[in-house]
Amino acid sequence: MELLRNGDMEALAAFTLERRGAVRHLLGRLWDADAEVRERAAEGIGVAAAQHPNLGLELLRRFDWALNDESATNGAAVLGAMAAVAVRSPEISRPFVGRIVAALGDPGLREPASRAVDRLEAQCPELLEPHRGELIDERPAGDAKDEARERGGRWDEN
Repeated sequence: MELLRNGDMEALAAFTLERRGAVRHLLGRLWDADAEVRERAAEGIGVAAAQHPNLGLELLRRFDWALNDESATNGAAVLGAMAAVAVRSPEISRPFVGRIVAALGDPGLREPASRAVDRLEAQCPELLEPHRGELIDERPAGDAKDEARERGGRWDEN
């Protein structure tokens, strides 16, 4: 989608409001080779979830399943979208925040889960309150952040 490539998030929000089915295309872009496209797709999903709460809840259920080993899905891609939904629709997201936190314990999901938790911490820390004990045990140390950056990964503090 051109809106994802050029970063016009305002137009993307209007498009998802007009066409609820646009979310299907955004979902596919969560696995795009371009990191910016993936991030923008996650944001677009968050916007769509806020505009269509029933759709948002269904997407969170799908993302929850994607984090399940039995799904055979790369769950790393959905963690950013889960955070994007959570900051825009905290009430429907509350039951799913524990899955984001639990992903910190999976070495294959730790980096994207930590970015998602960092975002929740910055924008809606109340969602993390029930999970504070788990966060103390699962958060990577500063060295892990440095290692992620050295491998070319981003580690946003916000």
